[in-house]
Amino acid sequence: VSNSEVPAVGGASAMRFAADGTLIDAYPILTGTSINCAGGPTPWGTWLSCEEFLQGQVYECDPYGVAAPVLRPALGRFQHEAAAVDWIHNHLFLTEDLPDGAFYR
Repeated sequence: VSNSEVPAVGGASAMRFAADGTLIDAYPILTGTSINCAGGPTPWGTWLSCEEFLQGQVYECDPYGVAAPVLRPALGRFQHEAAAVDWIHNHLFLTEDLPDGAFYR
């Protein structure tokens, strides 16, 4: 999965490769968002895509493109940088893309 940091046409796309590295398929899994910076995989097989602008949000996406993306408002509205899941301790960590940005759990 790859996020797009392009303003107004952000989102995320997935690519599938063969064992030899040949590209098999590429398709969008999140559209209608903006400046999607880093994201992160979840242990349950989805992808978190973070918007990197004031009041940005986090979307949980199906990397296979079957299920629709789900907005996760509980993860806050701020200038997100990345998300990471600690599946051993059941914590989600979020970072904020500002010089004095915060680290959230």
